[in-house]
Amino acid sequence: MVGGVFMPKTIALERGLEDLAGFLSARGYNTIMYDDRIENADVIIYNRNEMDNCLTQLNTNFIAQQGSPSANNTGALLINAHNKTYNQILYTIERGLYSPL
Repeated sequence: MVGGVFMPKTIALERGLEDLAGFLSARGYNTIMYDDRIENADVIIYNRNEMDNCLTQLNTNFIAQQGSPSANNTGALLINAHNKTYNQILYTIERGLYSPL
């Protein structure tokens, strides 16, 4: 909340999660596909059943767009959408809980 006005979270989603983006947009969240940009994302949602290079790629993209982590950068909540329902993901976003890696 800024100046008494609700500021919706910006959620960056991996390509292929467009239906989830629509579900979250309908609930008032700003959604972007993270191959476009990640800057200012509060939440990053990816879909992997194996971690392979996913976090390395996310970290590389995030730093390239926002610069190195600093005291002013609060970071982003990472959520793996694999085997989760839309409501489980929404619950995680609303509670700020971390998804197991």
